[in-house]
Amino acid sequence: MAQLRRRRVLGLVSAATVFLLFFAARGVYLPLTPLYVEEVTGSYYLVGLAAMASSIALAASQYAWGALSDIVGRRGVAVAGLASLSLVLAVMPLATHPLQLVALRAVEGIAVAAVYTSVPAAVGDAAVTLELGFGSAMSLARMLGSAGFATSALLSSQRIMSYGAAFA
Repeated sequence: MAQLRRRRVLGLVSAATVFLLFFAARGVYLPLTPLYVEEVTGSYYLVGLAAMASSIALAASQYAWGALSDIVGRRGVAVAGLASLSLVLAVMPLATHPLQLVALRAVEGIAVAAVYTSVPAAVGDAAVTLELGFGSAMSLARMLGSAGFATSALLSSQRIMSYGAAFA
């Protein structure tokens, strides 16, 4: 029982750390993404369309990712989401057509949904096993994620203000 408890504590710490790093990464690229889409497409309409594609894909795929994480485990779904997100962000600068950016933002939303569902589920699993308050454990993980996002978004925005947003 002590070993299971130790594994759950480690799981809780790992999940909270993933949330911190995940949201810190989002805080870096999300402020830049609309500027990048506008620079590539020259259209504010496509900026909105790309953001909408990401949000709709995220909302539409969250339940499926959650169900899959119940079947295959939280870690596998989180890793798939993080790997997919990394790939999308690596490929995005190679897009040559505006609709490619919209499609990539949709795939980004699907990848983000995997992390949004599996990591909180892992936190919940650990909280139950450790007999912690579910709300306390979840709020700790979300607090770390929010702190990571806020810090990196501030730094990313400062970079834009200091050096501009030239992507060429």
